Amino acid sequence: MRGFDVCGVSYAAKDVGGDYFDFIELNDHQCGIALGDVSGKGVPAALLMSNIQATLRNQAMVSSSITDCIKNANHFLYLNTESNKFATLFYGILDCDKKTFRFVNAGHNFPYYFDQSEQFHTLEKGGLVLGMLPECPYEEDAISMQPGEIVVIYSDGVTEAENLLEDQFGEDRLMRLISENKDLSSNELMKKIYADVKKFEGNKDQEDDITLVIIKAI
Repeated sequence: MRGFDVCGVSYAAKDVGGDYFDFIELNDHQCGIALGDVSGKGVPAALLMSNIQATLRNQAMVSSSITDCIKNANHFLYLNTESNKFATLFYGILDCDKKTFRFVNAGHNFPYYFDQSEQFHTLEKGGLVLGMLPECPYEEDAISMQPGEIVVIYSDGVTEAENLLEDQFGEDRLMRLISENKDLSSNELMKKIYADVKKFEGNKDQEDDITLVIIKAI
């Protein structure tokens, strides 16, 4: 997108995964950006996430309200899944004209916003995970992004990756990586994070999907 360097990747722990990310072109200056994580793994989780993706895409194309998009996705998941199934979802709209990122966080890991003063902020505003209740209130928030500022959206497969000693990669390591590599492109930073997670895991098998979306203002 004009004025932004954006990329994403997902590495499934099994043949298919329950994580997903998506870029939804809304018009010539706005792009919807989503990252979600369904409870469970394998084919059932992947099928459920594909349905959520289709629902979100459909809603995003007919409504400019990100809270309405999330409310409808929640209602769909509640009606069409078992009571023990749920999903976390982070969805935002990046506006390359206004240089803003509006978002709703439905129970997802808090993405990191790394600003020009090299301070970290978490993108928390939103509501409950999807599928727990038929109707949930959701709130949106927004940030303005200046050149060099970075947003890192990730699934718990990043921070909860474990080594053979059952230590977790953790949020502190992730923040340090972002800070130390802030001058890299989004794609280079994404590759660096993934490589460091795999190095940390060592010989231990990947137990959860690893998904990243990185937005950098340029």
